[in-house]
Amino acid sequence: MTDTLDRKTIFHCIRTSLYAVRVALNKEREDLKVRDVWLAALLHDIGKAKIPKPILNKAGKLTAEEMLVMKTHARKGTEMLEGRLPAAITDAVLYHHEIIDGTGYYGVSDKDIPEAAKIIRVCDVYDSLISQRPYKEPWTKDEALIYLWENSGTLFDPVYAHILCREVVRDFRKKICSYR
Repeated sequence: MTDTLDRKTIFHCIRTSLYAVRVALNKEREDLKVRDVWLAALLHDIGKAKIPKPILNKAGKLTAEEMLVMKTHARKGTEMLEGRLPAAITDAVLYHHEIIDGTGYYGVSDKDIPEAAKIIRVCDVYDSLISQRPYKEPWTKDEALIYLWENSGTLFDPVYAHILCREVVRDFRKKICSYR
């Protein structure tokens, strides 16, 4: 399935899954299975294999029509996975672009968004912000953390955004302390 995904997308999915596992491990919920979060995050962009490469790799801003095509990747990914994986995983793939205020791809809001999808969303956006893309330069980690923090509670679930920010800062502290 992943043979048509480009290397950048594959590595983005791997990084997103690693962030998502760290967030999930820091949130104790009986209904949140870390393995499901990891697998859903690893596969969250698999539907991009069905998106035309000129749209995926476009250097400039997507047109409205191109954006509609790009937005189909979540549903296409879900269709690729349905019947092969549990609904908890396919639902997280489908809803990973939902925003808690209901302005995401499908208009699903806070309480109706699967917890795994909320985790994947914040981790996906963080990795996208700090990564080089054909259409933008990477943000610094500080800029990305400020963006997540300032938009927690509106664009992102505040609990998961704060956990991710804390984990990234913790990693930074460990690196600084290791230089002594």
